[in-house]
Amino acid sequence: IQLSYRDNGAILTQTIYKSDPSVYIRGTMINDNSKKKTHYKGLMGELKFAIHLLEMGWQVYEPIDQNSRADYIIEKDGKFKKIQVKYCSLYKGCLRIELEHPHRKTGPYQEEEIDEIAVYNPEYDKYYLIPLKRFGKAKEKWFRLELAKNEKGYKINWIKEFEI
Repeated sequence: IQLSYRDNGAILTQTIYKSDPSVYIRGTMINDNSKKKTHYKGLMGELKFAIHLLEMGWQVYEPIDQNSRADYIIEKDGKFKKIQVKYCSLYKGCLRIELEHPHRKTGPYQEEEIDEIAVYNPEYDKYYLIPLKRFGKAKEKWFRLELAKNEKGYKINWIKEFEI
C-alpha cells in the first residue's frame, strides 16, 4: 500500500509492504499473531475508505479525539459530512451493519453525531455511503449485495444504490 500526504507543503510518500511482519496503523502494531483481528479489520477499513475518498477528490479530516463517534469528517464542493466507517464482510449475500457496539454502553449512533455510515466490503472491494436516516431507529440493518437463492428481489434493502 502506498500512501501520499502533505507535510508543510511537501508531498511525502510512505510504502507499507504486505510481506512486512509488523505494520503500524494509527500507532497500533498489527502482525499475523495479533489477537486484535477485529480491531485490525476496522483500522484497515478506515484506511482503505480514506484512500478511496481521497482518490475520488474528497478532503478527509480525522478528529483529534479518538473517542469521537465520527471516524472522519469529509468534504467535497463545500459540503461536510461526519462518517463512521464499518468493515463488513459478506454473509449469505448480505452485509450486516451494526449501529452500536455490543461491548460499549454508548448506544446507537444519533443524527447529531453522524451523517452517514461508510461501509467497506473486502470481498468485492466496494465502498458505500449510507445516510444514517436510512436506518431509522434500528440498531442494525441488513443490506443485500447478491440475489437470494430464491431469486426474490422485492422488499429488499439493496446496497448498490449507495456505492461510491
